Amino acid sequence: VMLARLRSRIFTMHFLDTHNRYRHFYPDHWSEEAGRWKDGFTPDRGESFTRFRDEIRMISVDEETDIVSVSMRWPAPTLPRDWANLYVQTFNEYMRTRTQDEVLRKQAFLEDKLRQSDIVEIQKSIYRLIEAQTAIQMLANAREEYVLEVIDPAARPYRSVNMSRKKKVVVGAIVGLMLSLFATLA
Repeated sequence: VMLARLRSRIFTMHFLDTHNRYRHFYPDHWSEEAGRWKDGFTPDRGESFTRFRDEIRMISVDEETDIVSVSMRWPAPTLPRDWANLYVQTFNEYMRTRTQDEVLRKQAFLEDKLRQSDIVEIQKSIYRLIEAQTAIQMLANAREEYVLEVIDPAARPYRSVNMSRKKKVVVGAIVGLMLSLFATLA
């Protein structure tokens, strides 16, 4: 469930909205000085989500250890590092808030049932359930890394993941030469 929530559209949109990542998808329409969109531009949230999900965010799970890895890909080297760390931090905050809301709802329900009950055994059971919910709430508040624990924070890559301009030109020239050779032979 945690992994599904980490990949979910709801959380991803929460992340993109909370930290205004849309400005990186539409840099020509964003005014850095004014801190707002130029000419009343509105970013396409659906396209941004799809691009973020398919091209930028990668979530993998090691089958042996069940360790979840969150990584990001972007042309600028420092941006994906910051996004990956922020993504995990935002997910922990999101899940903490969600857990606290759920605990408060359950406690309110149990307290309501406690007021309605006159039977001592049922009251004892309800008190134990309230105690369990309080323990869950304490755990959520006590740990900063609530759901995901960062073992190795994202770092700037030591070398570029993309091919350099020279390599692209050389590979393009070789492919072009081979295509022209095949065309000539055909």
